[in-house]
Amino acid sequence: MIGSIRILDVNDITLKLYGAASKDELLRSLDRILTPESAEIMLEVFIAIAERRPYFEVGTKNRTLTAEPWTC
Repeated sequence: MIGSIRILDVNDITLKLYGAASKDELLRSLDRILTPESAEIMLEVFIAIAERRPYFEVGTKNRTLTAEPWTC
C-alpha cells in the first residue's frame, strides 16, 4: 500500500525534521524514512479516508534520512 502513496508537496519544516536538503531528496527517499510500524499505521489511514472521517489522528515512528529515529 505504501507504494501507492504519492506525496505532492512538503514544507520546509518537514525537510528539516527529516534531514533532507530538498523536497526532491525527501520525496525520492520515502522507503528510507518509513518503518514497519509506519506501514501498519498506513492501513488505519486508508480506512479513515475510505470511511470519510472528518478527523483522524495517529502517531508513529519514522526515521530521518540518516536513519535517526523520529516520532511523529
